[in-house]
Amino acid sequence: MNPAQRVNLQRLLAPRHIVFIGGDSAVFAAGQCAAGHFGGEIWGLNPQPNRFGAIPSFTSVQALPEAPDAVFLAVPRQGVPAVITELREKGAGGIVCYSAGFGELGDDGANLEGKLITACGNMALAGPNVFGLLNYITGAHLWPFSHGGKPVEHGPAVISQSGMLSGYLLTNRRSVQFSYVIGAGNQSVLGVEDYLDYLVDDPAVTGFGLYIETLRDIPRFAEAVGRALDRGVPVVALKAGRSALAAQTALTHTGSLAGQDAFYQSLFDRIGVARVSTPSLLLETLQMLTAAGAPRGRRLAAFTCSGGDVAMLADCAEQEGLVFNPPDSVTKRNLRQWLPEIATVGNPL
Repeated sequence: MNPAQRVNLQRLLAPRHIVFIGGDSAVFAAGQCAAGHFGGEIWGLNPQPNRFGAIPSFTSVQALPEAPDAVFLAVPRQGVPAVITELREKGAGGIVCYSAGFGELGDDGANLEGKLITACGNMALAGPNVFGLLNYITGAHLWPFSHGGKPVEHGPAVISQSGMLSGYLLTNRRSVQFSYVIGAGNQSVLGVEDYLDYLVDDPAVTGFGLYIETLRDIPRFAEAVGRALDRGVPVVALKAGRSALAAQTALTHTGSLAGQDAFYQSLFDRIGVARVSTPSLLLETLQMLTAAGAPRGRRLAAFTCSGGDVAMLADCAEQEGLVFNPPDSVTKRNLRQWLPEIATVGNPL
C-alpha cells in the first residue's frame, strides 16, 4: 500500500459520501447503509432512472455530483475494469468490489483481474469477489446482505478473505460487537496486512479476528501485529490451508496460494498471533482476549456446568500443558457456602 492508497483507504473507511453501482445487490446494500444511520450522502447509480427509489440516483459516473469517497461496485465482471477506470478519472477514493469471476477462475479470470488492477491506479480496492465492508463506528456499510451488528464506539475488527465466514460471525450470540468487518477477497490491490496496518492505530479497535488463506507481505504483517500487541490489542487468526485439499480450495475460492502450513504456524508462534481452527473458536478467543485479556501463565481456574465438562476440560488441559491447581482450604470454604451440597468443590469446578 503506497501513501496515496493509504489516503484513499481512509476515505473508504470514513467516507463523506458513498455511491452504490449496480442492480439488486447494490440497491439492497444502499438500503442497508441508509438503515445504518450513515451521516453522509448516499447515491445510487444504474442506467435505469430511479432504480434506487428514494435514494438520489444517477445514470453514469460522470453525472455524480462529486467524486465519491467510497463505492460499492456490483456489475457483471467483464464491465468492472471500465467502470473502475471511470471512477479513477472521477477522483473516487475507495471501492468495495462485490463482483466475482476473476483470479479464482483461472487464466481467463486472472487476465481480467490484471485489467482491474491496472484500472484501479491508486484507489483503495477491497476484493474483488468479496461481500463488502461494515463500519459499525460510523454506519458506513457497503454490504449487500442483512447483518446482525449494531452501532458501537469500540470493539474488535474482523478482516476476512471469506465473506460467508464474516456472515457467520455477525450472527453470533456471544455479545461480541464488532467495530469493523472487512472483506479482503482476492486481495488484488489491498491485502489483509494493509487493513491490519491501517486499523492498528485506531483507538476504536480492541482486537483483530482474521480469516487468512494467504498473506501477500509477511514482513508488513509481522510489523503490524507487533504494533497491535504493543498497544495491548490481541490478534487471533483462523488460517485455512492445512491440507492439500484445503490449499486447492483456497486457490479456487479467492485465487490464493495458501503456502506451507508449518511456515505459517512458525510465523504465528514467533510474532504472537493466537491461532484457532474453527469460526467458533475464533469468536470465543477474540471475546476472551478483548474482555478479560490473555492469561499471564498456564495456571487457570475453570467453572463448568457438569462433571462431563470437567473431564473434557481436564483432557484438553493435559494436551495443552495447562495447570488446574486445586483450591486451598480458604477458597474451598468460601465456595462451599455458595454451592449446593451435591457439588464437588475442585478445580475445574
